[in-house]
Amino acid sequence: PDWVQKNANIPAKNGLVLEIFAGTCRFTKACRQLGLRTLAVDKDVKRSEQEPVANFDIGNEASRL
Repeated sequence: PDWVQKNANIPAKNGLVLEIFAGTCRFTKACRQLGLRTLAVDKDVKRSEQEPVANFDIGNEASRL
């Protein structure tokens, strides 16, 4: 896509891609393949397609503490 080409020279150390409600983590996986730093967050890690997931249920107050 055009936005990838325009931003291809931005060093990965300058940012973090945060995928909340990550589900299958396909977005996280694609960003990681581009060399970006990523963090996927979801309450269920079963669908993550082998990507690491921070396991939090943001609907549960105890998980947010």
